[in-house]
Amino acid sequence: MVEFSKQAEALGILAMESFRLNSKFLAAGDRLGRDLNITSSRWQVLGSLINADQPMTVAQIARQMGLKRQSVQRVTDWLWEQQLVEYQSNPRHRRAKLVEPTDKGISAHKRLEGRRAVWADDETIRQLRAVLEKESHS
Repeated sequence: MVEFSKQAEALGILAMESFRLNSKFLAAGDRLGRDLNITSSRWQVLGSLINADQPMTVAQIARQMGLKRQSVQRVTDWLWEQQLVEYQSNPRHRRAKLVEPTDKGISAHKRLEGRRAVWADDETIRQLRAVLEKESHS
């Protein structure tokens, strides 16, 4: 059996708890968007586009989210089929289309964010967010 330092053990526990928390967030997001047929992954991609200051390519979205381009492409195609995003020509690249939310997509995102907003009032959530943001930027 391999022995770890107390710090390494603590980091391992933190990682496992983070994975569990992520799973709970994804499941909660799926529940919040069920009636709109918007899963957590669809919500995340749509949110990335809405929070961007300009249209993005699928590859840019994937890099920003730390996901594979192919999985983001599948989600983006679904969002396009539902008329929540639109593809535009990209003057910088002939094949890599730009993706932009539609008014319908913005409206759906606002509905989801309104449902999620009740979580944001919890003091524990605010403290955890501050710690995570500090760590992710260091």
